[in-house]
Amino acid sequence: MNEMELYIRENYTPTIIESKLGLCCLFKHNEGTNEDCVVYFESAKRGWTKKPIMNRQYVMVDADTSSLLEDLSKHFDLNEENYNVVREIITDICVNLIEGN
Repeated sequence: MNEMELYIRENYTPTIIESKLGLCCLFKHNEGTNEDCVVYFESAKRGWTKKPIMNRQYVMVDADTSSLLEDLSKHFDLNEENYNVVREIITDICVNLIEGN
């Protein structure tokens, strides 16, 4: 676990919310000083992949993580090279939560 992932896990509480459109992974700041961030997932549909759809599979369709990125920028020297790492961290956290449900 790198420093950015540790910071996210210590300062944000990810929660899965189910809606009629799919699932949302909401990142609430523990102190409430930052806006909530959200990552949207929809149920996978036949035709999106050639693989058979087993159980419930979800596809990430949208995300609003601007306040999380701003917070990370304050604590770490972020540049465009780091955004891929941050995206992978957020994706891993969301997918692990969804698979745990």
